[in-house]
Amino acid sequence: MSKKIIFVLTFLAVFIFLFSNQTVHAQNNTLTAKEKEEGWQLLFNGKDLSGWHSYLENAPGKAWQVKDGTIFLNKNSKSVYKDFANLTMVRGIHA
Repeated sequence: MSKKIIFVLTFLAVFIFLFSNQTVHAQNNTLTAKEKEEGWQLLFNGKDLSGWHSYLENAPGKAWQVKDGTIFLNKNSKSVYKDFANLTMVRGIHA
């Protein structure tokens, strides 16, 4: 095969992979009707830290944040332990 054909096929394969990955990403963090019927619950709503708290605290520490549907730790050198203590779920939460 010529280099041009290989380049085009490679480009198309990468494009298809990236596009299909975005489609799957859009479906993350949802439950099917069957899962809901069976009583499954999402642990994270993808928007905020509702139902979450730092270990031995009533709320998440200030360093725990949500961005683009992901929980992440935004810790810096000035953070105190209370700001980034282990994140846990509130038992029996119903979102």
